[in-house]
Amino acid sequence: MTDVFCRASVNYLPGGSSGMGRRATEVDIIDGRVADLPGWEVCGFELVHHASEVTDWDDDVQVGSVHHPEIEDLARKMTGCDVALVPSHIRRSPKTAAQHQQLSPITFVHSDFAAGYDGNIRATYRDPGEGAAAALARNGVTADDVESASRIVILQFWRNLGPARMDYPIAFCDARTVSCAEGRAFRVTNYAGSGATFDALGIAAPRRASDPSGTRSPS
Repeated sequence: MTDVFCRASVNYLPGGSSGMGRRATEVDIIDGRVADLPGWEVCGFELVHHASEVTDWDDDVQVGSVHHPEIEDLARKMTGCDVALVPSHIRRSPKTAAQHQQLSPITFVHSDFAAGYDGNIRATYRDPGEGAAAALARNGVTADDVESASRIVILQFWRNLGPARMDYPIAFCDARTVSCAEGRAFRVTNYAGSGATFDALGIAAPRRASDPSGTRSPS
């Protein structure tokens, strides 16, 4: 049994609503650095220690040429997949948040990927930009290989690039405590000015055991 680190009020969507309102719900928070968790394939996330050869994280060219292949290698080791492709990255900071509101911390429980997102992945390589083209060339595969792939797994890798900031600590929801039915799809258009348009999922507030409409408890 993992000890509770704290109780916190977390923003969910109102249960049963397809709107984008907020419902603050108290949930247990555990410290992911010390929690005994089974790994990403079971709970959906995992803390991984990784040393990078990048010397300047503000240099997008260096991040693309050095860190993208590093993460591809890490993804292959974690999944056993045949090919891992990293076409781009996003840097989040107060500076980038000031440049575009969508790069601010996201303050409600969500998933970036709704059903059908594999179509966005295939389209990325069908008409590749510079980063996607470099990923294909680096791995010796083509857009047709991505198009015909029988399975696509999407992994997000997060890396802290400076001193710890506790104003918006990142938190992850254990996949074992959430059902697909609790997801509410919403459209994201021209994300952060990148032109990317896709469906994401807001997560409806969990039901407490005392709630007559359900038996699920916050986790």
